[in-house]
Amino acid sequence: MKRFTILPLDVPTLTDFIMNEKDFSKIMELRNEVLALMGSWANVHTSAVSNATSPPNCRYLVVDDTGGLVVAALAERMGVLHHRSPSPIMNGTTSPNQARIRIHHDHAPATSNVLTLVHANQQPNLSLLRYFDFDPNTPPSSTTPPPQVHPLHTHLTALSWLQLLHPMEDSTYNTPPAPLSPTTLSTMKPNHRSTYHRKRRRHARITTAIEITRQGGFNGLIVATPTDPISICRHLIPLLAGGAQIVIYSPHLETLSPLVDAYSTARRAAWLQLDSTQREQEIQNTMENAEFPVDPTLTLGFAIHAIRARKWQVLPGRSHPVMTGRGGADGHVAVATKVLPTEGTVTARGRMRRGKKRNVDATSEAYSEDMDVDDGADLDAENGGQVDDVEHDEKRVKTEDGSVV
Repeated sequence: MKRFTILPLDVPTLTDFIMNEKDFSKIMELRNEVLALMGSWANVHTSAVSNATSPPNCRYLVVDDTGGLVVAALAERMGVLHHRSPSPIMNGTTSPNQARIRIHHDHAPATSNVLTLVHANQQPNLSLLRYFDFDPNTPPSSTTPPPQVHPLHTHLTALSWLQLLHPMEDSTYNTPPAPLSPTTLSTMKPNHRSTYHRKRRRHARITTAIEITRQGGFNGLIVATPTDPISICRHLIPLLAGGAQIVIYSPHLETLSPLVDAYSTARRAAWLQLDSTQREQEIQNTMENAEFPVDPTLTLGFAIHAIRARKWQVLPGRSHPVMTGRGGADGHVAVATKVLPTEGTVTARGRMRRGKKRNVDATSEAYSEDMDVDDGADLDAENGGQVDDVEHDEKRVKTEDGSVV
């Protein structure tokens, strides 16, 4: 009799399934080794202290165009991807009739262990998160008695580029629903009242997300998108805290080469030669500016790494990579560190003296005599070690006369 074992789904298993059974290009050909190294280089971890009194910690900016695979990998490292306990429906403590009674609750967003997703569409594409029982389009709700709410409802925040860069142009943000009195609400139809409360909750959620994100102070930036990385770094790197890690993935090397050149040492040195007025003009220029598309002083140590774990056939005289392995892009990751530039210009002149500093007051006379002797020795060395004939004769005569001993 055949038997099988049901294993819990994790991110590596889902990645292998998509790579072998689905369209691998939809996740930008991300492999397990790339996902693991991206999380390590970005220093993604969970915060042990997460309460209202503790300062915000472990907050990461994410740009994910892989259907939510990168978000799932980061959330798994932070411990907010899976339910901490089974729901009452799975345990059999809640009847189906009670499960149909849904009561909406306003869940306050978490301050630590937070992923902030910036997307380009009206709604974020997180379709792969449904494998982990999370639906971003369904607001957090509970039943009677309440089940376990998915952690991503409070630890994942999504906002569009329009809401981040130009929030006043977003209709949801700039047109809040007018507040209604309890008397007016009691006279409304149930469906109209539900629509009113839903709009109020959505406006409050978006307003909180925009205000918190624009304040900055994030601990890392993880990017996996076919969009130009220079345009992304121009707006998101200033939102990072000092020492934050920057990790940008691309299937091809040609996409990351202009980014590394924009933050190179040569451009940083040329940027420091500009005065404050010229720097302000460069910052206000459009993205088509080829000289300084970004501020090169905000990052340090930009480098590109190629990651590909290949399987090899090891046999006597026939050791080579497995020929039946899956092809595709190798995958490249650009890594850097966010730094805080100094105010003004720092210059250093002269040569540093080695050794202990002499006491000038105690050894001034001896130092002057040493300098005279050294000057004489230098002159002798310049003359090739030969003393002038006239001076040599004078010294010899004085010695023979005995006037000078």
